[in-house]
Amino acid sequence: MSTVLITRPQPDADRTAAEVQAHGFNPIVAPLMRIALRPHALQDAPDCDALAFTSANGVRAWRAAGGSVRPCYVVGPASAEAAREAGLPVAGVAEGDVETLAALIAKERPGRVLHVGGTALAGDLTGRLSREGLPVQAIALYEAVAETALPPEARGAICAGLSFVLLFSPRSARLFCRLVREAGLQDELRNTRCAALSPAVAEAVDIPFADVIVSDRRDLSGFVDILSARRT
Repeated sequence: MSTVLITRPQPDADRTAAEVQAHGFNPIVAPLMRIALRPHALQDAPDCDALAFTSANGVRAWRAAGGSVRPCYVVGPASAEAAREAGLPVAGVAEGDVETLAALIAKERPGRVLHVGGTALAGDLTGRLSREGLPVQAIALYEAVAETALPPEARGAICAGLSFVLLFSPRSARLFCRLVREAGLQDELRNTRCAALSPAVAEAVDIPFADVIVSDRRDLSGFVDILSARRT
């Protein structure tokens, strides 16, 4: 059975593992970051007409902090699912990246927009919307805290031999590569494929995988397609 390393934070790591296992693969869960909520930051949130989320973590942080119900625009299907689970009306779903989310919101022009995210953001949604003349502000309701060393589960899986590593963000890709190099394990991945959520994630990979494959879709189904097409 092909072994797949899943590096994303919880709770998405376990959800990903369940989907990977359901398609006949052996998942190894080794999050490289943990999500630390910052609910106190909500007191500084300005009033808004619509919310913008670039991750499911942002949705969960908003609801955990007691954020009010507002129409929301989300970056992709996973964020849309999280928003619906949180009871937020989804006004629009982008194609998995900041560029398409900004274009969607600029087209809809929903009024005052609040981008709810973490302390480290991929892309510049507020800048893009500001240049479109929309009133927009951002608030950081969580922090993705990075591991300082490769988790034991990841180290063991790499040494035992992996078929795939799944990488979901440029930051996690850079972190994974750095921790692998610090552990002296980069050569152990020469026969392992990397599946990257987007071209930006693939560009952040700088260790010698056998191949780096970019998902055609910016969600978990794209990874499943990659795994199934290259089953070993």
